[in-house]
Amino acid sequence: MKYLDQTSQLPQGRLDLTHPIALVMLGAKDKTAAVARQIWRLAKAGWTLYATGGTAKFLAEKKVIVTDVAKLIGHQPAMDHRMASCSWETNSLLISDQNNPQHAAHLIDQLGYYPIQLLICTVYGLHDEMRNPKSTWQSRLELTDFGGPAAIRAAAKGRRAIVWRTDQLKPTIDRLLKGDMTTEWLEEVAAEAEQFIAHYCGLSAANISDGRLQTLCLERVRGLRRGENPYQTGAALMKNAFGHNDPLALDRFDIVGDTEPGWVNYTDVDRALNTLTTLAAVLEVNHRFSPPSYLGVVVKHGNPVGLTTAGTEEEALELTLTGNQRAAFGGILMVNFVLTKELAKKIIRGWLPDGESFRYLAGIVAPNMTLDAIDVLRGKEMKKQLLINPVLESIDLASLDTSPQYRPVRGGTLVRNGERYLLDLADKRLMVANDHLPTNDINLLIAWTACATSNSNTTSCAGNYQLVGNGVGQQDRVGSCQLAMAQAGDRARLSSVVTDSFFPKLDGPQVLVEHGVATVMNTTGSRADDEVAMYFKEHGMVHITIPDEIGRGFFGH
Repeated sequence: MKYLDQTSQLPQGRLDLTHPIALVMLGAKDKTAAVARQIWRLAKAGWTLYATGGTAKFLAEKKVIVTDVAKLIGHQPAMDHRMASCSWETNSLLISDQNNPQHAAHLIDQLGYYPIQLLICTVYGLHDEMRNPKSTWQSRLELTDFGGPAAIRAAAKGRRAIVWRTDQLKPTIDRLLKGDMTTEWLEEVAAEAEQFIAHYCGLSAANISDGRLQTLCLERVRGLRRGENPYQTGAALMKNAFGHNDPLALDRFDIVGDTEPGWVNYTDVDRALNTLTTLAAVLEVNHRFSPPSYLGVVVKHGNPVGLTTAGTEEEALELTLTGNQRAAFGGILMVNFVLTKELAKKIIRGWLPDGESFRYLAGIVAPNMTLDAIDVLRGKEMKKQLLINPVLESIDLASLDTSPQYRPVRGGTLVRNGERYLLDLADKRLMVANDHLPTNDINLLIAWTACATSNSNTTSCAGNYQLVGNGVGQQDRVGSCQLAMAQAGDRARLSSVVTDSFFPKLDGPQVLVEHGVATVMNTTGSRADDEVAMYFKEHGMVHITIPDEIGRGFFGH
């Protein structure tokens, strides 16, 4: 027996490693040679190791000196090992307050053991089983861990060192062997462990309730200077704390400029990312995305005001930045190519309207920027947010965000799945007047992308490989057509136009015909469908339609 000196008391928040003890409970997929090597380091350093039956057998086979926890608790696990890791004895050794002499005396009177300082516990793989299409109610129930979460919570309350993921094992052991255990670290471990168990229990609740009960766990990445408006405080960028493996998530973007993005900036970066990845995806679906394809978008207040695909970086910048120069002022530019000093100069002073000496953008986002490009973009005129993420250079169809979408509403949240319609010009459900598609379909794909990622109602116009008009957020269809044509001006002639639903009247089509548009795409579902189709046919326009229930492009409501 390892008896504890009742008179000892630790500095607040530190572990007593005079007699170091660890409890190890590994899930089946975590019983690897690499894990065993890390745990062996503890044994070599003089730690006493206890482990549940299967884990003890595994570690013994790897030549790690370990004792079955059954000897500590005095009996074999019951109920088909459902209680293998949950007992009064083990939880007492984890939850006790090492700064409380009464707790120490209680452990001696009841158990005669020192407290456990390190818990290594990887819980059953319920999340993986829930994603398994062959799983059953019984299989998910059997993979719902109880003892592991109970032990982790006990260790969290006792402010012990805790490992619940194998990637935590080495840095935790490194810290323990160095004696580098601060109060702040133990508090952080306890907080993160508690959230992990909240997430795990949330998965169980979702499984039992067939999805009726959901748990969302977030982690603050950084505080923001303000909210949407200067007087709104408490703003922050939060990330999903679990299942977070999206390389294009906003917290994966590095800040290389002088100022950090605010609420509005991050919103526009997210919307720009949505538009750029959608363009890459739709180009790939239509076999128009063969490298090098240089993409660019400018977003202002959430909506694209410049969008293109081009054969060179400089051409991509020109077509993106000159789509709607007035609206682009103060917007966010995002591209899928590295920015050099020469390209940076073009961004600031290239293709300017008469009378302008420089171009102001609130932020610029790229896969990377050379150091001299960063110096140019920082400039002296106005500070900008500069963000980089190397993954932008390889965006494609797989880069689309298809995760569930959430929208806060008063008293709750609206939720939908992440399914998306992507325009495929080979889709047999498309109806095309005159039985042919336009030979120059790039403009159509650009217009469709802008329309599908802008606030409805939207009518988008593209010509000469760039977005030239985007009538967004209008309450009536004809209003969105008028706004798009006003922005496009003479560039509307022979352009391609996409609107995100059907035309309820002829007034919208009349606006497009008056401006010389060549190709129009809309959905069907209106009582005016036949009249609209005949009107476009009479004026010799290519008219593409798809049923509203399949291809409606409402976005941003």
